[in-house]
Amino acid sequence: MSLDLSQKADLVPLAQVVGSLQRVAQPMDVDFFLMGAAARDVMLRHVHNIEPGRQTQDVDFAVMVPDWESFAALRAALIEGGDFSERAGPATHRLRHQSGLPPDIVPFGGIERADRTIAWPPDQRTVFDCFGAREAFNATVTDKGNHRMPEYQELIDELQKAGVSIGAVERLSQTIAASDNWPAAFVEVTKTGRRIGVSLTREHQPTDERLDQILQGYPFGRTQRRLVIQNVISHV
Repeated sequence: MSLDLSQKADLVPLAQVVGSLQRVAQPMDVDFFLMGAAARDVMLRHVHNIEPGRQTQDVDFAVMVPDWESFAALRAALIEGGDFSERAGPATHRLRHQSGLPPDIVPFGGIERADRTIAWPPDQRTVFDCFGAREAFNATVTDKGNHRMPEYQELIDELQKAGVSIGAVERLSQTIAASDNWPAAFVEVTKTGRRIGVSLTREHQPTDERLDQILQGYPFGRTQRRLVIQNVISHV
């Protein structure tokens, strides 16, 4: 399933960055997705009409590459293409786009070490933790322009459309976004979320059967689906 964000005028600069990255990455067979605070803010503001509590200028992309040579080739091609330029400092993943946005491109995939970290060349002293990057990539959806977004936001949207009332939806999204295992985090929030002001309730709709149908479209196990259904409080 995809989301249509094509009419969001204030996303034009971000779309320009994505387009420039895609034009270079696609011929090189490099997949990527928008991650972090930028992805969260897009979903909150433009899908759920909720203003994020914290503003950010960070634009982070995770790029899937098999090795450091492939990452270096991608970075060089981005700069040679003219839309991106280097930023001052030793961090090679930090670039500047002609739109003015300062995207970071962070590698993951085959480049990771056994402990799910990457160690930046040449001295390998700078280490990034990539745990959860592959899982996040596998749990994303695309908007109409093929820009990948977190799957849990689509679930929240689908539940609301089905009749589930979600209290403190922004806090729910932020809590799930901070987890490396969003389905497990979602189940836990449905169980204990009232402690932080999050609640999921319904009246006559959706039924248990309809909730289960919705949840089957996402990476929940049978027990997890049952727990979510139990924890969405019914006011009949």
